[in-house]
Amino acid sequence: MRVWVDIENPPQVQYLMPFARRFGKSGDEVALSAQDYGMTHALLRQAGATFEPIGRRPGAGKARKVIALVGRAAALRRWQRRRRPDALLCAGRSAVLAGRSLGVATFALGDYEHANLTPYRLAKAHMILPDAVDPDHLVERGFDRDRIVTYPGLKEDFTFADVDLKAVRPHEFAVDAALMRVLIRPAAEQSHYHRAATAELVQRLLAYLAGRDDVVVVFSARYDWQERYLAGHRWVNPPILLREPVPVVSLLKGVDAVISSGGTMYREAAYLGVPAYSVFQGRIGGVDRRLEELGRGVRILSQEQFDELRYRKVDGLSPLRTGDEILRTVIALIRQRAAGRDR
Repeated sequence: MRVWVDIENPPQVQYLMPFARRFGKSGDEVALSAQDYGMTHALLRQAGATFEPIGRRPGAGKARKVIALVGRAAALRRWQRRRRPDALLCAGRSAVLAGRSLGVATFALGDYEHANLTPYRLAKAHMILPDAVDPDHLVERGFDRDRIVTYPGLKEDFTFADVDLKAVRPHEFAVDAALMRVLIRPAAEQSHYHRAATAELVQRLLAYLAGRDDVVVVFSARYDWQERYLAGHRWVNPPILLREPVPVVSLLKGVDAVISSGGTMYREAAYLGVPAYSVFQGRIGGVDRRLEELGRGVRILSQEQFDELRYRKVDGLSPLRTGDEILRTVIALIRQRAAGRDR
């Protein structure tokens, strides 16, 4: 089978590459495309992947995003027009539009039902979702129920399916071993679901942590300009700014807590048993509710909760489960639907 995998941003590297590797090991012909967005290309090179660079991260503003989306979709279509893949696996809007125009069976991974999913609906993509997401949310927005595929797990099952967690060494930070290393992931401020209240709470959090003598902040910016958020605070312990990609398991093993503005890094930490907090102030999805119910994640809704943050030295990881079976199940579903020529 000819499989096309498209990656638009750094988090997608983590959960889409396991599919690309599995298809490749099975003898399938795999083509990989990737947008120039943050550390996406660096992470792919770090993983030894061969890929076609197509498109760049759009700037702020709705018009720019629409132009970039349409432009990248057209570029993707030109690249794959003669290859005629049997299946496209992706998590981005430009790829689903390109797949639709080529008549390719398109499979889109998602785990947040309140995102703008209109392009996926128009492209008639098969939506692959965790069972924590209620399919009715999508049906009410015009999706065909037959094109919604749910699986009993989380997308982090794919991320860690092929990783020997015990063999990965923690990333070493050049700080006093007695300090609690707190990884901060600021808001996706250019996303359509961003809320200003999230960025404001992150700023207050940084000011709070700057005054702690038992904490060192590890800051993982989503955009280069977010680095300035570290300025203007009186840091008892100077923060660590991540400018180079660090493998996710090594990074999460090297910190004692993760405080994120929602998103993939928060869910990865929660899945692995690292103390995980979300300061996301938008609508909460089914996956985050599931993590809270399991005692894996905590939402921080206001500054008054900062004193409730708990840090502990993490001695090993405790993943929810081994995700290998779930990955194999979803791959089998993709093969079945692609073979059925269900475009």
